[in-house]
Amino acid sequence: MQRIFITGATGLVGSNMCRVASEAGFVPRALVRPGSSTKALEALGAELAWGDIRDEGAVDAAVAGCAHVVHTAALVPGPTPATREDFEAINVTGTRHVVAAAERHGAESLVHFSTSIHEVDGSLQSPERRVDPMPPPSPPRSRSCRVRRRAACGP
Repeated sequence: MQRIFITGATGLVGSNMCRVASEAGFVPRALVRPGSSTKALEALGAELAWGDIRDEGAVDAAVAGCAHVVHTAALVPGPTPATREDFEAINVTGTRHVVAAAERHGAESLVHFSTSIHEVDGSLQSPERRVDPMPPPSPPRSRSCRVRRRAACGP
């Protein structure tokens, strides 16, 4: 059975990726931080790789032997206070660690679930600029594009 490395495995997207991977016949290897609840992952037969996305060595060791990599770990706005440095360390540097490890170990595929909006000091921001509402789609866009935009941004 092929192994698939999944970050963010105790979160909503990552835990579902572990479930789907397991159902598809893969062995999920989940990067989990100490203190995380792992009952659901253990029930799936996931291999637990203890570590943190900010620790390049832990990520590298966890990716070793995995044919595929799915990166869902991210710091998103929530009840726990976070600084710009926290967002940078997890969402940017952590992603670099995953990509580098996947390349080093010759992973066949890498799927990255991206976060581009961050809340810092009470305002929504991207790393480069303040986030403005999306402009309406230009005429040649397809109906599916308009539907996706409406789902993401509202009517």
